[in-house]
Order: sequence, then C-alpha cells, then structure tokens
Amino acid sequence: MRWKPKHDAIKRAFIGYGLNPKTGHKCKLHRCEKCSGTFAQGDMVADHKQPVVGVEDGFIDWNTYIARMFVESDGFDAICVGCHAIVTLDQNQKRKEFRAFRNQTT
Repeated sequence: MRWKPKHDAIKRAFIGYGLNPKTGHKCKLHRCEKCSGTFAQGDMVADHKQPVVGVEDGFIDWNTYIARMFVESDGFDAICVGCHAIVTLDQNQKRKEFRAFRNQTT
C-alpha cells in the first residue's frame, strides 16, 4: 500500500522532462528542496519534516509514531537521496548524543 501524500510531495518537486543526469535517458526531473539540484524521480525521497522518531525524545508511543508517519504532503520535504543520507546521518548522531546524555544524568 502506498501513502499518496508521500508521492504528492515528490510530484510537487517536478520541474519538467529532461535527460537523466546519470544515464542520459529522457525522464521526469525534480528539484531537491535542500540542495536545489536536479534529479530523476528515482533519486528523490519524501523526507518527514518532523522525524517519525524524535531526535530529542526518541520513541514515545505507537499513537505518536503513527501520527508522525502518516502526514499530509506538506509534512514532507522532497529531497535527493544524497541529502536524505546527510539528514538521516545527522538525526541519528543527535539521537545517539541525546541518549548518552540522558544515560549520564540518570
């Protein structure tokens, strides 16, 4: 099952048809909302603006998790795979730091 708002977020980043920067074949081109680069649709990801598992508070409960997971299209940023990797790495590092800090204070 696909979550339509997630795909709508990527459609929102559509800028026109052109040549895939990787293959040279005709494709749908999209603009990354982070780096403003031009990418083929397959190189785009809908990233949650509010992380599903919070950076500072971590996993709260299933109701919060589901509410954060299934947001409308304006709850997503359409970003390239490279930017998504950077954002994810940054969030995971911050989670690790907050966990370590919480463990020291308890």
